[in-house]
Amino acid sequence: MFMIAAILAIGSMVGQTLTFTISDGTDPIEGATVSVTDDTQTQTGTTDVNGEVSFTYSVTSTNCNYSIDAYGFDDIVDAMVVVDGTDKNEPVTLIESTQVNFGIIPTDGLFAIQGATVTVDVNGTPTQATWDGGLSQYSIMLFEGDYNVEIEAYGWSTHTGTVSVVSGTGEVAFITMNAATQVNFGIIPTDGLFAIQGATVTVDVNGT
Repeated sequence: MFMIAAILAIGSMVGQTLTFTISDGTDPIEGATVSVTDDTQTQTGTTDVNGEVSFTYSVTSTNCNYSIDAYGFDDIVDAMVVVDGTDKNEPVTLIESTQVNFGIIPTDGLFAIQGATVTVDVNGTPTQATWDGGLSQYSIMLFEGDYNVEIEAYGWSTHTGTVSVVSGTGEVAFITMNAATQVNFGIIPTDGLFAIQGATVTVDVNGT
């Protein structure tokens, strides 16, 4: 009897199973990387076609911290799940990001403007979109919400505005920009004999 009790006690200390089921709220997410830390170790696994991945956790743990990384979705970092020494399933819904393409064109609409810098304010961090030559557009992955955008291109007026992103839908924002005109100031004395050098020319551009 003592031997049987000892075997049962040792078996109960092996641990229990914690299974994560990752989805976008409708469909399972395959290939998500999940890292789990209990009070003894950190484990990492990848979700299968059903969006599931399982870990064995220490029965002495009362909670496990976890992080989830999946391409095209908002990361989850250092979240916590409460465990009680029994098998547990933890469903997690990730927020999908959306590819936003900016088509930058002049007011005459004849061609796409290349070489522009498209900067999007992402939670206070200026983030640049990437030029996609095949689409003649600038692309960036964003989550649902409103974003401030600034577009600069040499020889063109600077554009500032806002773009609204709806999760799960492809967004294309076409921005028109006005060509800037080079203005040359020739500063001469009243007798017109020579140009005046070293002058400071200040232009009020929209109050600046």
